[in-house]
Amino acid sequence: MTTEGIDISSSNPPVDGAAIYKSGRRFAWVRVAAGTVKDSHFAEHLRELQGSGLLVGAYLFDQPDADEHEVIGRTMDALGGIELDMPLAVDVEIMGHLAPAKFADRLALLEAEAIDAHGRSPLMYTGPGFWSMLGVEGKRPAFAALDLWVAHYGVSKPSIPAPWSAWKFWQHHANTIWWLNGTMGFGSWRMPKGARVIAQPGVCPGVLGEVDLDTFNGTEDELRAWASPSAASPAASPMPRDTEPPERAAA
Repeated sequence: MTTEGIDISSSNPPVDGAAIYKSGRRFAWVRVAAGTVKDSHFAEHLRELQGSGLLVGAYLFDQPDADEHEVIGRTMDALGGIELDMPLAVDVEIMGHLAPAKFADRLALLEAEAIDAHGRSPLMYTGPGFWSMLGVEGKRPAFAALDLWVAHYGVSKPSIPAPWSAWKFWQHHANTIWWLNGTMGFGSWRMPKGARVIAQPGVCPGVLGEVDLDTFNGTEDELRAWASPSAASPAASPMPRDTEPPERAAA
């Protein structure tokens, strides 16, 4: 069995947590920051969702050109000591200027920083297409110690990138995804005339317009057991890391 939920950011208008819960969803991820910039709707979305019955977690959209120490520091400042129901998730979908090896080193540092600040290993969000660009660097066994939140649309079941063997969350719908003249775009409001829709958007009661839809790989009881800090196993040992952050070492 699986359990349904959503994830939202500043691109989503005010939401109705009670209506989302009534629709059968049982969790919601809220973007806390993009790189070092706090999401402008984070506090508002927390007020709308907490107390609705939904399990609420925060995700960080990583921007690799920003220093990972500052990224985590700003994220923790934005959280402001708020007790959330689920561990921090890190959204990894752009590599910036980094080569695959340096990018993988950065993720090791980012994970260690998240453990130091949050007390638990973060959840890793990525897509199989993006992760494959890391080649052998993406197959480091240490990554398998992190739970996977995989983004894969238009399929009956997601592809799982190595070194993972299973997914914890699956983002299966997002904004409208379209294709035109070799270019892929996102969002129906940006879709030019003549573009072909290759993935339909997610919709959910309590959220106006398009929204990301997600599935937890387990029952609601299993979701709550996974989310509960008291039920969580000790944080995994951080991945091996260099003394100097990748960006600084490369400078």
